[in-house]
Amino acid sequence: LSGVMIKTGVYGLMRYFLWLVPAGSRGEYPLGGWGLVIASLGVVTLFTGTVQALHQGQTKRLLAYSSIGQVGYILMGLGACLALLDSSQLPLAVLALGGALLHTLNHGIFKGLLFLNAGSLLHATGTQELDRLGGLSKHMPATALATLVGVAAIVGAPLTSGFASKWHLYGATIGGAPGARFLPIYAVVAILTSGLTLAVFLRFFGAAFLSRTSALVGERAQMRGTLEVRWMMLAPKLGLAAICVAAGLAPALLTRFVQHALDQSRQGLGVLLADSALALGGGWEGPSPLAVGAVLALMLGLAWGLARAGGAPRRAVPPWLCGYAPETELNRYQARHFYAQLGRFLPALDKEKKRAPAPPRRHVEPNYFHDRQRYIETAEG
Repeated sequence: LSGVMIKTGVYGLMRYFLWLVPAGSRGEYPLGGWGLVIASLGVVTLFTGTVQALHQGQTKRLLAYSSIGQVGYILMGLGACLALLDSSQLPLAVLALGGALLHTLNHGIFKGLLFLNAGSLLHATGTQELDRLGGLSKHMPATALATLVGVAAIVGAPLTSGFASKWHLYGATIGGAPGARFLPIYAVVAILTSGLTLAVFLRFFGAAFLSRTSALVGERAQMRGTLEVRWMMLAPKLGLAAICVAAGLAPALLTRFVQHALDQSRQGLGVLLADSALALGGGWEGPSPLAVGAVLALMLGLAWGLARAGGAPRRAVPPWLCGYAPETELNRYQARHFYAQLGRFLPALDKEKKRAPAPPRRHVEPNYFHDRQRYIETAEG
């Protein structure tokens, strides 16, 4: 559902504006105005969906709200394409639409991966509550690795598939400033929202996998011996994770599908887009992601080799906790503790909390017949 069904509305908008408008009558349609409307809806959608995902306490609800935010990127790309077509910036229009289509494909891959991992967590622990999870990286290492790849892809980390599609969207919206001045502003909002997406999934991954082992996870591990799912559930997740990494190292693997889709859509304005000389893979400027990945791997290998060659002893000592109180669920860092102070600034994140009644005020009433003052407790009026 998250990978396909929620995008049917976007597909309808693409069919209406790009393939039903005659190419020769482009000047008769207010493409710039509709592009502004659709891009504005996309920016509002990506921001509100991500903010709502920030305070969800269940794994699947968090992923569902983040899907709303990711669809906003696709809408922004479609709106940017229409606005750039209106200003006759055809290469950037192709880049914007290509980024939207590529993100549609990427979202189906990495969000499917994350939902499969959420299902594995539910299968292993019997709960979707993030507050009851913790320390699963020790008990489910393969699932933790697959989840980490999906998290990196959805936040648009370099060398993952999500970075390639967002790069196209940002390049088209920032480069389209001469013809549509609102696009760079929307690009800045989208980039900042990517930071919020990073915060959402740091909370998701940190609470479930990196925190101290929760009581529920400990009980399940003792009862079952191992929490890792079987290979029949692992194989699809590892396959999708491999696609996320491969598409990040070689974006042309997926852009070919998008280019083929444009070539087969020679109707209406799709003729102009399909005939454009700009190939989606050619929109990438800078070093090859595969070369960057090779250099990073070489540097990590060199650092590991130098560390081993030094022969320094490795010591593991417990951290100082300002007194060694017994570790219980009360002092374990849980999901609700992440970004708790944001509730003071964003009331929507704090709406489920019950406000404690204000304490009674105390005021001093002077007593003119004695040398002392009398304190009277009064309730707040």
